[in-house]
Amino acid sequence: MLATASHAVRFAHGVSDGEGLTVEDSSGPAKAPLFDFAHATARVGAARAAGTATGVPIAINARVDVLAGGGEWSDMVARANSYLAAGADCVFVLGLSDEEKIEKALAEIDGPISVIGGPRYVSLKRLGEYPQELGFSY
Repeated sequence: MLATASHAVRFAHGVSDGEGLTVEDSSGPAKAPLFDFAHATARVGAARAAGTATGVPIAINARVDVLAGGGEWSDMVARANSYLAAGADCVFVLGLSDEEKIEKALAEIDGPISVIGGPRYVSLKRLGEYPQELGFSY
């Protein structure tokens, strides 16, 4: 998964001499229960605080599993924006399965979005956010 590889996250956000990490918002495998909203946000904030306290530059990719688990769009947007406000550099939203959903997410989420990319997303260049805001490149 290019979107969650730490080197890809670092590169996409210009952190050349630090670390990249993904903070999950669920407790395990696919469709696992999501962490409580406040707890999930606090985890992102704790990761940011740890990097700041130690002086280690980090790029945080906060994973949002709401849609993948059958949840509501509004909950996904609220979590994504909360994670960004808590210190995430980008959010990785599982379940953005087509350009229409990605375009809608770009309009409603207040920061960069990582997606799983491949040949089917080549036409994303037309959205005007490629590659920096989407957090990946080919």
